[in-house]
Amino acid sequence: MSNSPSKGAAVVVPRSPRDQRLDFFRGMTMLIIFIAHTPGNSWNDWIPARFGFSSGTELFVFCSGCASAGAFGRVFQTRGWLLASAKVLRRIWQIYWVQMCLVLTSATLAYHAQAFVGPVAVQRFVPLMDHGLVALIALVQLSWLPEFLDILPMYIVILALLPVMEALGRLYRHLPVLASASLWGWVHVMGLNFSGNPWTEDGWFLNPFAWQFCFMLGYSFGLKRLVRPARRQRSMVALCVLVLLLGVVFSFQPLVNAIPGLRDIQAILVPEDAKTNLSPVRLLHFLCLAYLVLGWIDPFSDRLDRGFGAPIVLIGQQSLATFVMSIIAAELGGFILQFAGTGAFVTLGVNVFGFSVLLVTAVVMNFVKREPQSKSNGKRDMADSDGAAKQ
Repeated sequence: MSNSPSKGAAVVVPRSPRDQRLDFFRGMTMLIIFIAHTPGNSWNDWIPARFGFSSGTELFVFCSGCASAGAFGRVFQTRGWLLASAKVLRRIWQIYWVQMCLVLTSATLAYHAQAFVGPVAVQRFVPLMDHGLVALIALVQLSWLPEFLDILPMYIVILALLPVMEALGRLYRHLPVLASASLWGWVHVMGLNFSGNPWTEDGWFLNPFAWQFCFMLGYSFGLKRLVRPARRQRSMVALCVLVLLLGVVFSFQPLVNAIPGLRDIQAILVPEDAKTNLSPVRLLHFLCLAYLVLGWIDPFSDRLDRGFGAPIVLIGQQSLATFVMSIIAAELGGFILQFAGTGAFVTLGVNVFGFSVLLVTAVVMNFVKREPQSKSNGKRDMADSDGAAKQ
């Protein structure tokens, strides 16, 4: 009997295993986003951003770039520019409507929360209440982004730039990174940005023309266009540790307030638009942190989905759904803290509630996505068995 596949048999190419590091860090980002976006949450004083120049935003965008390398980059390489660009546009369309639903859901929750916490609940949505149709049009055009609801629009613009960058990559392998770095630099020279509020003329809080560089770095590392420096090089480790220590000195606010002169240096290192335009200090701090953490975590990166890491990895695997729920849960958690007070037990309960919402969301989404796939695989196995029996 020949072991070669029959003519009619489909050749199944096994998928490469998921990178557990990526899922783990995306899951951690979702937890940090919930904490940071919950008004009055005292746990916000102890997130990593309070001890360094960078924050969870860099991690979110960088990981999104790494994930997009797997979702779109391989398609650009193997299936062609047109098909891959169509997949990117489809993803943009999905995220756009998620953004619309997320804003309107948050506004609805805020409207009903007025009965318990007063007008402060709708403070972010005053334009929607005062300007009505004009605000709705601005919302649809993404020219009005309420506070804490600006991450997905940034991601939409970054994805829209991806086909352009890949077109450049056909001319020269490293041209996308060079073009991305040039655009980032142009932002700092010319102040390029979109309008984020037509009534105040403020730009987008997260400038996509700046943050695309962080995304493109993750994307390029994911596609191996950029090679990570060797692990545990003494000079690199020493430099990164120095940067992280300086980050603590000039970012931990109690220390800055206690030592004369640190506040003035902090203002120079971290200007007001440091996060908006992704300042070089923030980016350098994040890259140093990533180098050290990856060097530490690599030896057991295939075991991150066990024990304590299992729920975090699961949350990271369903990042879009858990991100949306983190924003909604943070909204509800903020209302609870405003109504019941910010005592230690109430705060603990709010954070446990938020983490539970993320985990339940991840479990449900994992089941919903895997169930049709398992049925499809079952039908395929039955068909293969029937075909083998007929032969």
